[in-house]
Amino acid sequence: MNNRKIKTLFSNLAAVAVVVVILVLVTRLLKNDPVGAVAGVKLSESQLTTFAEYLTEKGVVMYGAYWCSHCQNQKQMFGSAFQYITYVECTKETEKCVAAGVKGYPTWIFPKADKAGVDKLEGEITLDKLAQTAGYQFPPSENETKN
Repeated sequence: MNNRKIKTLFSNLAAVAVVVVILVLVTRLLKNDPVGAVAGVKLSESQLTTFAEYLTEKGVVMYGAYWCSHCQNQKQMFGSAFQYITYVECTKETEKCVAAGVKGYPTWIFPKADKAGVDKLEGEITLDKLAQTAGYQFPPSENETKN
């Protein structure tokens, strides 16, 4: 390959990378639910703490890595309540992640009630989806109870 073709190839790759970054940013901006919200309603710290504690009581575990931006986003959804989530840092506890079959980050594993297996969610998951998978019902917000 001559130098001109190589420069053209790298220019095209750079353009594709810019388009991908723009698409990712636009997608993040267009998401319906703000961070720490369910059905567009911002949850209180108390609601997030109760939910995080519920997930832990049910044996739900989040597997991730410190360098994973989706893991950071997932943690931010819970705010300070994330301290109540059972979390495995796969860069430090590799054996646990391998044993759990973790292939990407974040991965949420939900033990089934009948102990016959687990449910696994991979990627950045909304609070609504986490609650649905865990069988959790958020209490009505203050605005809903006043109506």
